Amino acid sequence: MARTAYRHSDPVVENKRSPQRNRRRCEQLRRIHPMTREQQLALIEEARAARRAAQQVAEVA
Repeated sequence: MARTAYRHSDPVVENKRSPQRNRRRCEQLRRIHPMTREQQLALIEEARAARRAAQQVAEVA
């Protein structure tokens, strides 16, 4: 059985951003550093505390 090569039906999307904008975006992304474990745990605890506070407000109302 013959097979045909797979072709996308959608045309190729070209990058429509200007080179200066791309360069600035790459520079911004390069400055982003992953969070430390302590920062991750603090963020999780903060979210849990906010969720608990929201539940308490909902129970009172």
